[in-house]
Amino acid sequence: MILAFAASVALSISGGDEARLTKGEIVLNVLRDEGVDSGQVDAWIDIPAAPALVWQTLNDCAGAPRFVPSLLQCKVVESDPLGAWDIREHLADPGWLLPNIRSRFRADYTPQTEIRFVQIEGDFEVLQGRWTLAPIDAGQGTRLRYEARLKPKMWVPDFIVRGIIEHDAPDTLRALRTEAVRRKTAN
Repeated sequence: MILAFAASVALSISGGDEARLTKGEIVLNVLRDEGVDSGQVDAWIDIPAAPALVWQTLNDCAGAPRFVPSLLQCKVVESDPLGAWDIREHLADPGWLLPNIRSRFRADYTPQTEIRFVQIEGDFEVLQGRWTLAPIDAGQGTRLRYEARLKPKMWVPDFIVRGIIEHDAPDTLRALRTEAVRRKTAN
């Protein structure tokens, strides 16, 4: 989960992508932002669990390393007593023979609807994004969208950054879907 929001990414999904989501596929668009030499991702998945359960799964910092493949550690280092925001630290293994990546970021919450995040310290020059949840299937399912923009501090060839994004984003979305469904079944 090393990606961030880009305002230039399209706000709606095409009919063809809608059909893919309905079949259980992931829709993934990865772009290179030439202006700031960064990568952008816009990814979607439908999850057969209510938004409240998907929200709970997304925010399970302590449990996330168990079900998110590249995430080695997640800890909340500061939080708002009312739950409107927190500051988290992630340690992730990007693979590709690269060193582990550390990021401390602020996440702002609109309960069961949106999480916006921006790095405040870490291994990225740019890391910002958002998760958006929308009910589907009369509230029995959730359409989850992940938008992000990132630029590592150290130079990494574009094809490697793109490869990591194209591997990490779908793996993370599938892991979230699997865990939300597991929790739904367990209840």
